[in-house]
Amino acid sequence: MIDVSGISSGDILDSQGVWIKGIYSTASKGNEAKVEGYKFTSSGATIGYELGDDKMIGAAFSYIVSDLKGKVNSANKSDYTTYVGTLYGKVDITNEFFVSAQGSIGKTDIKRKRNAGGTANTIIKSKTKSDSISGRLEVGYDYKVNQQLHVMPTTGFSFIDVKIDKYKEGEASGLSRSIAKRKVSKSSFLIGASTFYVSELNNNTKIIPELHVNLNQAINTKNSDTVITIIDELAPITVTAEKLPKTYYNIGTSVKSVFKDNIEVSLGYDLDMAKKFTSHTGNLKLKVNF
Repeated sequence: MIDVSGISSGDILDSQGVWIKGIYSTASKGNEAKVEGYKFTSSGATIGYELGDDKMIGAAFSYIVSDLKGKVNSANKSDYTTYVGTLYGKVDITNEFFVSAQGSIGKTDIKRKRNAGGTANTIIKSKTKSDSISGRLEVGYDYKVNQQLHVMPTTGFSFIDVKIDKYKEGEASGLSRSIAKRKVSKSSFLIGASTFYVSELNNNTKIIPELHVNLNQAINTKNSDTVITIIDELAPITVTAEKLPKTYYNIGTSVKSVFKDNIEVSLGYDLDMAKKFTSHTGNLKLKVNF
């Protein structure tokens, strides 16, 4: 839930806008000692609505499709279809200080294929679902070097909690095994900074280049082990889960064009890095204010 307690019923939120953003991302995770690495691609779109300026609230819905393939054996793959609803808000405490927050709830349909090995290279299929909840709260300061150049340091906290339903893997021979439900969670300390420059080409057009860097440092993580039951009468097999990376680095840039203060078009790129992990994400956004 978004904390919008700074917005009362008497406030006038007269500015509003709708927006749509498309994303495309690729990622790679290196092999660990006992865990296969992967290649990951994702694409999707988000639509949103915003109301207000100094005190702003908004809502968005995202649809994302992703696929993951093993680096050692490309027959090991997972397909994800994700739906996410988000509420977000921002309140300017002073002309410089601001507070922003967002909360999201998501659902994902998961289809998996796993190469069981052996001479037959048997492919085992399975389906499951997951539910997620996440949020973040940040405080920032908008330092105006001059009328055109701004520098904004931010700090805050985020969390994510994912629950994966139990499911069964089945073979064509009729054999199957059950995988117990799992949980993945992470809470993090956030710190970052961004800078942008407002260039007015004429009375109707502005160009705003932007650069940002962020650090996501985990405070607490949990990645539950995989518990596999082959025969009910036998003790289940427990596979130790890999440790989640504690430190993520992000650096990105964007360029926004504003026409008559009504239409905004922006193009952005982000590089994310962690231990043996790298991702590249591009996005294109259109916003119409009215």
